[in-house]
Amino acid sequence: MKALVLFSGGLDSTIALKLLKDQGLETYAVYVETGFVNADYDHLKHLAEDQIGAKLVILMRQQQYIEQVLFTPKYGYGRFFNPCLDCHQFMIIQAWEWGLERFGKGNFFLATGEVLGQRGKSQTRHNIDKMTKDLGEIADYLVRPLSIRYFPTTIPEKLGVIDPDKLLNIKGKQRKRQLELIEQLGIKDYKTPAGGCLLTVTGFAQRLKRFSQHYQYLVSDFYIIRHGRHFWFDDKLFIVSRNEKETKQFEKYEDELGRFVKIFLPEGVIGPIGILDARADENLIRTACGLLLDYSRADKNREYTFEINGKKYEGIKAIDRQLYADKLIMG
Repeated sequence: MKALVLFSGGLDSTIALKLLKDQGLETYAVYVETGFVNADYDHLKHLAEDQIGAKLVILMRQQQYIEQVLFTPKYGYGRFFNPCLDCHQFMIIQAWEWGLERFGKGNFFLATGEVLGQRGKSQTRHNIDKMTKDLGEIADYLVRPLSIRYFPTTIPEKLGVIDPDKLLNIKGKQRKRQLELIEQLGIKDYKTPAGGCLLTVTGFAQRLKRFSQHYQYLVSDFYIIRHGRHFWFDDKLFIVSRNEKETKQFEKYEDELGRFVKIFLPEGVIGPIGILDARADENLIRTACGLLLDYSRADKNREYTFEINGKKYEGIKAIDRQLYADKLIMG
């Protein structure tokens, strides 16, 4: 049987991958991309393949995650906008379905880096048991190498595919044992044990939550939610890029639903780009243009003409951003 290990590049999943590889198994490091973790695929490849000798598999599942998990979590959210338990279950199911399609049932098993009691929501006894029960037959093929004896015996154990005596029995929040072991195993460059999901970051979570209250969220929206200055005019959003890099990325932004329009500065004026709710009336459009001028290198005393979607808006001057400080949402 092949071992498909849910892999983040972090401490626990790296150890789980190494332990199973060391048992002589053909191992696959399965990274499920949800779109909310800044993954370095080259680093993941280096860690999984070069240091451990496993094969890295990246499953791009951003749209499925949005549709199935993000806004309708069965097990609820954590402290912020993070449906951790649903997310974990989603990743398990995605890896399972990939394994079925690639190898067929009975020819592989799954493994995770879970440690019983380590995380407050997703790794408590109650929540793990509840989520595992909902996995149905997948649970029989789900191995947890770092806490092996704290969970029911799985099919790979019963068949002798893995030796549980060569795995671990860690429990609780402390990672001292893992840190000692990772040194003994000679593995370097793993991610520090500090999460990394943007859904657990206050500013981003607040931006995404408010955005999703007024707009349908698309995968392509990720960058504009994370970056720029966000002004909210009741239920309408206006975003101003903060630097040259953001400006270039905003220029590439594609909104297939037509929810937003891009506002470019008049020719010859150096500065940011704006992204404005397409429902904005003329007053809001002129306000947005004025704010854009204030963030640019425009002559603040001069009037400019903007052209948006073929329509011209004349006589626009820079508007002091401080007048709309209450509309600016930090993040």
